[in-house]
Amino acid sequence: NDFQEVRCDKVFEAMRQCCIKFKPINVSLVCEGYDLEPRKYAPVTDRPAKEVMDNRRRSQPLGKRSWIYRYPKTFQITFTALGLGIFFSKPIYDIFFRPREPIDLTEPATTFSVRRKVE
Repeated sequence: NDFQEVRCDKVFEAMRQCCIKFKPINVSLVCEGYDLEPRKYAPVTDRPAKEVMDNRRRSQPLGKRSWIYRYPKTFQITFTALGLGIFFSKPIYDIFFRPREPIDLTEPATTFSVRRKVE
């Protein structure tokens, strides 16, 4: 973007002069609704006005904001992770920290017999 305000002001001023010249005889419809007053800019100052600086509210330092407001994304991530950790604490403990029970691969005793008694 190569915006140059000075060049735009020159074009606007040329358009304004053209409209001033041809407006009385209504030759150009381009000038309809065009502001014929020259643009006025507020004076540029390096500092605010003295009245603004003398205002007591302006001169007092701002209060320190809580870290929750300064780092909202960190707050969300931290408390979401903490909440999920508490909610899933039992499965997490069971998976990672609970002592392992020995696995018995022997065949259990059966209470029924393959052979039937025929009476």
